[in-house]
Amino acid sequence: MTGMQAKMMRAAIIGWTLSLAVLATAVSEWRIHLHWWPGQELVYRGEVHEFANGRGVQYRKEYGLEIRALALSQRGEELEVAFLTVLRPKAAGPANPDAGTVRLALAWVTAQAEVIAPNRRPPQLSLDGPTTWECGFLVPITKEPWKAGHSWIRREAGQPAEEWRVVGTENLAGTTCLKLSRIQKSDDWEKPRADQRAWYRREVIWLDPRLGIAQRVEREISRREPAQVQATGSIITRFELVSSLNYEPRLLDDCKREIRLAAQLQDQFQDLLTPGRKASPEDFHQLARRAEQACAGPATPFRLALQRLAQAAQAAAKGEMTLVSVSEPAPALEVGKAAPDFLVPDWRSGQNVALRGFRGRPLLLLFLQARSILSGEVLLYAQRLAQQYPEWEICPVALFMDEDREAAEDLILRRAWNYPVLVGRALRASYQVEATPRLVLIDGQGVVQGQYTGWGPEIPQFILRDLRRISQRK
Repeated sequence: MTGMQAKMMRAAIIGWTLSLAVLATAVSEWRIHLHWWPGQELVYRGEVHEFANGRGVQYRKEYGLEIRALALSQRGEELEVAFLTVLRPKAAGPANPDAGTVRLALAWVTAQAEVIAPNRRPPQLSLDGPTTWECGFLVPITKEPWKAGHSWIRREAGQPAEEWRVVGTENLAGTTCLKLSRIQKSDDWEKPRADQRAWYRREVIWLDPRLGIAQRVEREISRREPAQVQATGSIITRFELVSSLNYEPRLLDDCKREIRLAAQLQDQFQDLLTPGRKASPEDFHQLARRAEQACAGPATPFRLALQRLAQAAQAAAKGEMTLVSVSEPAPALEVGKAAPDFLVPDWRSGQNVALRGFRGRPLLLLFLQARSILSGEVLLYAQRLAQQYPEWEICPVALFMDEDREAAEDLILRRAWNYPVLVGRALRASYQVEATPRLVLIDGQGVVQGQYTGWGPEIPQFILRDLRRISQRK
């Protein structure tokens, strides 16, 4: 080998070494982005195991799990997604195909893979049974790059902190995935109490870094009943991506029509079951007929939601279903918990307005009937409150629960109301508006700080007390 050849070989070796170093650097740091587009459907399948071993209560249940998530449309960086979660008890077998739960939910997914569910309960993990709206394949994405060993804390209003960590990489069905761990626990998990239940969540997620979507999820939630030292139950959930399909435009349009109709009928069904709503058997029969008529067209993968809805409506018409029978009723609106997100029309412009658009300042929601004498008093009080305490930057928002536009416009004009006015009918269940006036105070972080039904001399005092508490935390 000549001197020139030796120099060329050394240069080549150095070049290869540098190339390998660059490649190693490239794969040791990942910038995660969500790559999901309208018309793409993700299908996951798995199982759920539920155990209980508390004092006097012992059982084991197993369920088959299927999750479909179809991106319907895009708005800016947000995707509108239809989630269909189907849970079937394994003990039921093929002879009982109607056993289990079917839940269809529409929501928006942000570029950070966060789920926003306007006007309804956001997806939450259940401590008492399998989660009926499963979207655990979406991992909240941070702005900073991820490296092996990287860890961070994620906080959400009204929820315990989540501890995240990049464990490393692992090959899964030919795909190099990031292996992530998530730990979350109630504040009293390590200090048992006699007056409330504690829980601990441990999750392992295999994330495809190219798509920003999980390939596999394994989760265990342990719960401990009050006055107990050891865990008294657990729910183990495992599921894996089995297909990712792109729908042709015609099939996507068929799915959109069926999904939107099912969501609309679902909301009507929930409204008929609302306490105080005197629905007749004929109301339920009409809803069931609409669902059955929709099932006469070409079938889509989401047809099961309409079929189950028709069955539930027929059962309600016979008096076999009450509010308690609904698969997942709206939770109690609690002080100290995150307020339900919403997306409702502005009364004046018709443009949709979201709760998150008010973040950063206290919000006083005023649920009113336009023709009620008390509505004028409430609007006058809210105006004076905002003017008297400008340092609190409180934003009062009027939400009318009826469709009497003439009366509402007259009231707004007479009170010279210069604050937001929204259509509030869709929030009746999530904000538990069983009577008006109904007022809800939300702080700048989106957490409920007070709720008040009715109107009397004590209500302004309660609101002032809660506003002072908020201002003292700043």
